Amino acid sequence: MLKCAILVMLVAFGVTIVLPSVRSSDKDLIDLECTDDANCTIFQGVYHSSTCVNGSCHCIHKERNETDECEPQRISYSNKIGGTCPCNSENSFCNETSQMCICKDGFMPSREMKRCISKSVPLNGTCEVDEQCIMHDPFSHCEDVFNNCTCQQHFLDFQDTCHSVVEGPHVNETTVSVPCEQDVDCSNHTANSSCHQGKCICVHGFVANAERNSCLPVVQFEGNCTESNQCIAQLSIGSVCSEGKCECSEAFFPFSDHAHDNATGQATVVTTCKRKIDLFYF
Repeated sequence: MLKCAILVMLVAFGVTIVLPSVRSSDKDLIDLECTDDANCTIFQGVYHSSTCVNGSCHCIHKERNETDECEPQRISYSNKIGGTCPCNSENSFCNETSQMCICKDGFMPSREMKRCISKSVPLNGTCEVDEQCIMHDPFSHCEDVFNNCTCQQHFLDFQDTCHSVVEGPHVNETTVSVPCEQDVDCSNHTANSSCHQGKCICVHGFVANAERNSCLPVVQFEGNCTESNQCIAQLSIGSVCSEGKCECSEAFFPFSDHAHDNATGQATVVTTCKRKIDLFYF
């Protein structure tokens, strides 16, 4: 199969993006992925028909009736998010200003940049990359074996949120923790903690310190902090506690948006740290 790619160079906030050029080295080139024959019309012509076979487009020479090299129509070189329009990937569209293929709202590029996948996946949902899980909860990741979103080590899923696990009640005066049975077992030992599945976890609005022996309050953008997890819980990854303040790290920028609070029914402005490169793909 003939493989094609497009050279796209962008400079944004000091970030340079270089995508493969047309007919560059084989490892940089991409195949046209498909789910049905309609995705392969880009390869159809006077002498060739094309069909989708096992997720890839295959071409047949009409006169010789044999498999032939697929040659794309000149108007449709790109099948890569970030490539030039027109766009062939589902849930992508052409940005009229940049003439680039980008993902629709609520979607993000897949790891190989061929498809647009759901941007946010809840805990236990099917995922492909960590970023999908992190968009829902910053302390989750995409588990490799079953490809679903799960909480990171030292966190527990409680009400579709990853809560920090902290030290529980001890055996007499020793440092050996025992399973908790009720909330008071935890709160008597660590303030702002409760019992879940026999373990003590920080309650909503709090996150464990590095030693996991106390629950620290979650901190907003530019708020006072002592550890980065206080910032990450509110601002997501890309945030850091710097000189006692929650800030966005170098490759990220603060982005403010309106969020609906289900508890109060009010809309509030929430600031998170987004990757600078996301401006082009989302």
